[in-house]
Amino acid sequence: MASRKRVTSLIAAVFLAFGALLSPGAALANLTILDPIITFAEGERTKAIRIVNAGAAPLQVRVSVVNLRRMPDGTFAEVTDPQPGEKFADRMVRFSPSQFTLAPGAQQAIRLAVQMPADTAPGQYSTFLRVAEVGIGETGTSTGVQIGLGFMHQLPITITRR
Repeated sequence: MASRKRVTSLIAAVFLAFGALLSPGAALANLTILDPIITFAEGERTKAIRIVNAGAAPLQVRVSVVNLRRMPDGTFAEVTDPQPGEKFADRMVRFSPSQFTLAPGAQQAIRLAVQMPADTAPGQYSTFLRVAEVGIGETGTSTGVQIGLGFMHQLPITITRR
């Protein structure tokens, strides 16, 4: 009986450890996002989020805006050709910086600004801010560079026009 209890406890510990590795805030994820909710209410023009390098090595970080659509199975797919009626905000959002190196333990603010055209119809517009760790290194040849992608966060941006 004690042996069975020990095995059950060991299995539970393995599942918990594995789940922690897969969770969005896992210790293996070197990028931490502070203030990840990006919502612009009517009249709001600027916001900022903070990125923290929680790892022990410098990180190269790349930031971009991407439109994503929720698929029927619950996953997200990148949108290249918006459908009629989809209200994406990618052309309204400006941000800076788009790429930077972050020392261990350091923080970097990403500033966002909304530029909404005067003729924008009322409604809710959305897009995503993609924040990705990018590793750059030698490929071993004299002509190539290898680019590796580490952890990536996709933060929803919502803009409301009344």
